[in-house]
Amino acid sequence: MKGAPMFRLKRLKRIAVLLGAGTLVAGAALLGAAQANAAVGTQPGALVISPATGTTTATGLMYRTTTACPGGHHGSGVVRLVDPGTGATANASQVNNSVATPFSGSLNATFAQLAGVFPDIKGHTAELAVYCFPSPSAVGPPIAVQATFVTINPAGNHYSISSNGGTTATPTSTAGGDTIPIGVTVTSATPAATSATPAAAPATGGGTGPGSNLALAATGAAVVLAGGGLILLAGQRRRQGAG
Repeated sequence: MKGAPMFRLKRLKRIAVLLGAGTLVAGAALLGAAQANAAVGTQPGALVISPATGTTTATGLMYRTTTACPGGHHGSGVVRLVDPGTGATANASQVNNSVATPFSGSLNATFAQLAGVFPDIKGHTAELAVYCFPSPSAVGPPIAVQATFVTINPAGNHYSISSNGGTTATPTSTAGGDTIPIGVTVTSATPAATSATPAAAPATGGGTGPGSNLALAATGAAVVLAGGGLILLAGQRRRQGAG
C-alpha cells in the first residue's frame, strides 16, 4: 500500500501537465480573438458610410467623417478597405485634399469590386479606414485614423456597416500591406499625377492590440494557479499516505 500515494502523485503530475497544456490552448484562442478584432484606424466609428446596408453592387455610396485628419497629416485623405486576410489595402474613394476639418465624399468602388480584389472579405468583416497624408494628393507617409467596418455576407451580394466591427478574420500580416488600386483617379493639381497610385501604407497600428497582452496574462495566471493547486493537493495526499 505504500506505493499507492506515489502512484497518485505521478497521476496528479500528469493531470497538471495536461491542464497546463489545455490552458495554453485556451489562451491562444483568446490571443487569436484579440488579433482578429485589432483595428487599423485609431478612431473607430468616426467614419460613416451611407447607406449603411445594401447590395454589394450598389453605386453612389457616400462617406463622411466626424473628425478631421490630425495635425501633421491634414494634407489629404483617402478611404481604403483593409483586407482582413493579408492587411493589404485598396482605395475605395478618390483622394480628398480638404481634410483639415471633418470632410465627406463618395466611394467610387462598389463592395462587389472590392470583393473581386480581396475575395476573402466574403463572409467576413473588413475595416474601412481613412488614411491621412501630410501633403495633398496622397503624398508622404500616411496614418490610418477614422474607421468603420463592413460585413459582406457569404454569398457576396449584401453588405452592412457597423462602427464596432464584430469579429474580423485574423490577419496574417499587420504591417498595413500594399495598396492595390482599383481604377481610382487621384485628385491633384498636377496633371501628371492624375492617375498616380498612392504609396503603400506603413504600419499604423494594425498589429496586436492591448487585448492580446491581457489574454497572455490570463493564460499565465491560469497555468500557475492550476499547476500550483495540483502540486499542493499531491503534497497533501503524500503526507496522508505517509501518516
